[in-house]
Amino acid sequence: MALAAGTRFDHYEIVSAIGAGAGGPPQILCDSVGPVLSGTWNQDDVILFANQGSLHRVGAGGAVSAAVRTPDKSKKEAAYVAPWFLPDGRHFVYLAGSSEQGRTEVRAGALDSKDDKSLFAVNSQVLYAPPGYLLFVRNRTLMAQPFDERSLSLTGDVFPVAERIASNPSVGFGAFSVSKSGTLIYRSVDASETSELTWLDRSGKKLDVVRTTGNFINPSLSPDGNRVALETLEAARDIWVIDLARGTNSRFTFDPANDIFPVFSPDAKQILFASNRGGAWGLYAKPATGVGAEQLLQKGPQKSRNE
Repeated sequence: MALAAGTRFDHYEIVSAIGAGAGGPPQILCDSVGPVLSGTWNQDDVILFANQGSLHRVGAGGAVSAAVRTPDKSKKEAAYVAPWFLPDGRHFVYLAGSSEQGRTEVRAGALDSKDDKSLFAVNSQVLYAPPGYLLFVRNRTLMAQPFDERSLSLTGDVFPVAERIASNPSVGFGAFSVSKSGTLIYRSVDASETSELTWLDRSGKKLDVVRTTGNFINPSLSPDGNRVALETLEAARDIWVIDLARGTNSRFTFDPANDIFPVFSPDAKQILFASNRGGAWGLYAKPATGVGAEQLLQKGPQKSRNE
């Protein structure tokens, strides 16, 4: 069985699907306010999923979902994501995001209790692997932490399992999963991974390709067509600028917070971007030359990108 989020034009739905070998169409379980970031399913057909920053519960037969964990904004908690059931089907671990840098952590909780236990700080989803480990990504390394699921206690030193794991710490994602039998699957990335920017004409015909070292997303072309601003997929997001005429790229932002979604001003003299500096998202501007101070244009409320 699988859990997924489907979209109807005006809202989202949580659906379950059974493999083609077993037959049967997907089943709608409940409506959702927004996209589902992650979910977990226990042996008693209870499903936990993350939605709009909170953890929700619904039965596998379908019903109206109920929130079981909601962030405490007074403690600068931003969002709860990535729930994962432990073997007993009653306890689970989840990622508790914070609007304060370095305060996001994994916690252990139970369906019938609100007394959650803080385990350790991490910016990755955490999965349980038999016979007794918690798996997570730290600095693109898949790590294992010995763990006793009965006492919800860490029982040994953390150690590496695999290197160069694809990950996105800003949303608590690591490209790995593990089965109940202990089979592990993960996706690794080459340290010299390149991104490819492709020029297309209006008919979709490929005209040219620009190759860059690194893993970039969200490109923004300058009005004169000579430069591209991009967002890099690293431990913390930063903005880089590619000079298409010279074939060079240079780092544009250096703050340890996440700097995302760059866009050139109409005169190409400024680059605007979003950043969660100081624990709240805001809009910033900086001279496109890369020289000069960044200017805060507008500050938002204390919210996480996961919300």
